[in-house]
Amino acid sequence: MTRLPAVLLFLLLAGAAPPAPDDPPRGSSPDEVRRRLGKPQRISRQILAQRTVEQWHYDRPRRLRLVFERPRGQKPVLSSLHVLDPPNP
Repeated sequence: MTRLPAVLLFLLLAGAAPPAPDDPPRGSSPDEVRRRLGKPQRISRQILAQRTVEQWHYDRPRRLRLVFERPRGQKPVLSSLHVLDPPNP
């Protein structure tokens, strides 16, 4: 028996939107994401001991937060994509 229906039900009940077909896949480079989604409205950076973490924030067409991880000496890759709740009017 597959767990996919249970996972989708959990996501719906938790308020998380499932990823859209045009969302960039994990492992994408920043250049690939920028080609798909355009320039982010805001970028947040954290510099840690052995890696840096960047969060790209988009407000349109959907509110998204994309997290790029860059281990020391390697190229950054997309590690996660978060669909955020719509803003309150």
